[in-house]
Amino acid sequence: LLRERVLFFEDFTGSQLDSKHWLPRFFWGDALAGRGYSFIGDPHCYTDGENITIANSALTIETRPETRKALAWDKELGFLSEDYAYTSGVICTGQSFRMQEGRLEVKLRIRSIPGIYHALYLVGDTRAPQIDVFRTTTGKKLGLMSGVIRNELNTLNADEGVGALPSGSDYFLLRFDWEGTTLRWSINDTPYMTMENVKGIDTPMYLVFVSGVVPDATPAGTAQMTIDWVRCTSYSK
Repeated sequence: LLRERVLFFEDFTGSQLDSKHWLPRFFWGDALAGRGYSFIGDPHCYTDGENITIANSALTIETRPETRKALAWDKELGFLSEDYAYTSGVICTGQSFRMQEGRLEVKLRIRSIPGIYHALYLVGDTRAPQIDVFRTTTGKKLGLMSGVIRNELNTLNADEGVGALPSGSDYFLLRFDWEGTTLRWSINDTPYMTMENVKGIDTPMYLVFVSGVVPDATPAGTAQMTIDWVRCTSYSK
């Protein structure tokens, strides 16, 4: 505690999303087009805050079956209008806060169903590298993967993971420590993964919370990721 200095803290005590801290869309959509966008090939689109609610000092991102036409990004054709069968949400700190080393902690609850994932990752001005603080698996049991993505396809090749996570009414605490080229992950104060001598992460990165539907999946219900609070601290020398 003596080493820590709080850089960013949010516990969602207001009635609306704090625009000084968060964008309800991807950073580059806001920076370049002033609006949100989705991706060609995803079953879901990201609404501009319609799938985000704040109540009882917690923020919830909801993924649900809902037909919608939305702006979508294609790598070769650019922006297109696309039809989607699901909607979801995203929030990020691209315009307000970026961290380079330090500790990130988040208390959250996940009410998930097979075929829907939830994630928190750190990213800079390019799509890679990307640090996945966590990304849930989408099978019958809710599991978690963490790691560093080094390719433009944004596919995670995690060396390790943790098995079943609390799903439903239980909150749990995820912690990520970034000290130089060493990365450590823990859940409920229990370490579960360490990566050492990680190259290419010497750049400030912002936070992205996101949920979505796995390609080719057809979930029939609604899933939620609820964030009670998030805190980022630096290590004062």
